[in-house]
Amino acid sequence: MSEDREKEIRILEKQALECADVEELISDYIDDELIVVLKARVASHLNHCEKCRECEEDTRSIIILAKTLQRPVPQDVRRRLREKLNQTLGLNLQP
Repeated sequence: MSEDREKEIRILEKQALECADVEELISDYIDDELIVVLKARVASHLNHCEKCRECEEDTRSIIILAKTLQRPVPQDVRRRLREKLNQTLGLNLQP
């Protein structure tokens, strides 16, 4: 079983999603890569949690900004950006 699926199952087993869960899943949620049940639970949490909505909006803005870049971002810059995003927004972005 993939690491992503194990993460989804672990979070699905919880009674209620916490902000940390949503932050961990936000990229997959935006990319429409979550299973339907988990996507619905994340959407419900976002409807009631301003902090997580802001995280979602920030992540979407970063994705849009990244798509406007004209040339490839050097690997070391990507790594530093990913580390800073993980640290600042409490994300768990992987290479």
